Amino acid sequence: MSPRHVAPAALERLCAAALERVRAHGAQVADACAESSSAFTVRAHGGSVESLKQSGTCGLGVRAVVGGAVGFASGTDLSPAGLDDLARRAVALARFATPDEANGAPDAAEAGATGPSELELFDPAAIDWAPERKIEMALELERITLAADARVTRTDGASVSSSGGAFAIANTHGVARSWEGTSVSAWVVALADDTGGRQQTGAEGTSVRLGWREEDSHWFDAASGLRRSDIAPSVPVPA
Repeated sequence: MSPRHVAPAALERLCAAALERVRAHGAQVADACAESSSAFTVRAHGGSVESLKQSGTCGLGVRAVVGGAVGFASGTDLSPAGLDDLARRAVALARFATPDEANGAPDAAEAGATGPSELELFDPAAIDWAPERKIEMALELERITLAADARVTRTDGASVSSSGGAFAIANTHGVARSWEGTSVSAWVVALADDTGGRQQTGAEGTSVRLGWREEDSHWFDAASGLRRSDIAPSVPVPA
């Protein structure tokens, strides 16, 4: 276990153990997927924090193919007994499903040689980003949006989010992949009034997976972009 989440290699081993059990319970073909991740979102509205969401997950799912029929089960008990129970339930559900000759799993040739771990989707800075700073940035994003144009009198909220974790997939044909990934995003919705009392809306957002740094200026492009065109409505707003 890393300080952030379960390591990708450990998730691969959990998938392999689950596949061993699902085969033991009678599946001809099976695949497993595992995830250990966390996420944080703050939403600012009206100059204050409207909501905070923080979540984490660590679980595994198994898909079993029995006689061409599919059964699926998932859970968070990753002990040997928990994995055995998942495998047993997936196989039992498959026995009640309708067979389809198209049900199966890719072999190594079909899956290809490139794994997600080679795509460099993980940036530790996104995971280590302090919640307090995310809250400050959401509030600042709303302030910048309100200052972008005199016609913008309020917003429908500004949010800043981050997420990241480790993931693994494997099947009984010997295909196995694992990787880490992160994402950081910012989003704001500006509301402008025209002289007829009609409201116009403009929205802008940005998101990155890798190479994120808090000091990068593009994090507030979501607001600065509103100065250019995003609040240009179908009904003109007087200058």
